[in-house]
Amino acid sequence: MLSFLRSWILGLAGAAIFCGLITELCPSGAAKKVLKLLCGAVMSIALVSPLIKLDMPSYSLNLAKYRNHAENISLSAKNEADSYSRSFIEEQCRAYILDKAVSLGIHVNDAAVKMKWNSAGFWYPYECIINGDYNAVLADYIECELGLGADKQKWRTDENT
Repeated sequence: MLSFLRSWILGLAGAAIFCGLITELCPSGAAKKVLKLLCGAVMSIALVSPLIKLDMPSYSLNLAKYRNHAENISLSAKNEADSYSRSFIEEQCRAYILDKAVSLGIHVNDAAVKMKWNSAGFWYPYECIINGDYNAVLADYIECELGLGADKQKWRTDENT
């Protein structure tokens, strides 16, 4: 495909250079007008000639390959964006838990939030793991703000981490 475009562009450029030189070398008058008309025909032929030689089945096959390749790239980009979106939301939820623990004066070593994909098309917090002693106040905040009930919260003390 690229060699086709390359040869087409080179052909057009060659015809344009040839026509430009011939037109400049020709003296003014009726001969120059006829020569300009002929140069226009040469340029038209140079523009259309590769299309006449074009192998349509091969072109269609290449076009289908490029379309499939573009779809694969698009799907890969969407998956990558979804992954970044999930990671971002997980980190924001983790930061919320840790910040809330600090503001309440509760010692929490770390927190992790697992996400699930909703059929409506977005990520939501599904489960959290908190490394620290259980605290009912923090657990209530997590339930109210992140929607993670007691059954979705796993508390790990320093002894069982």
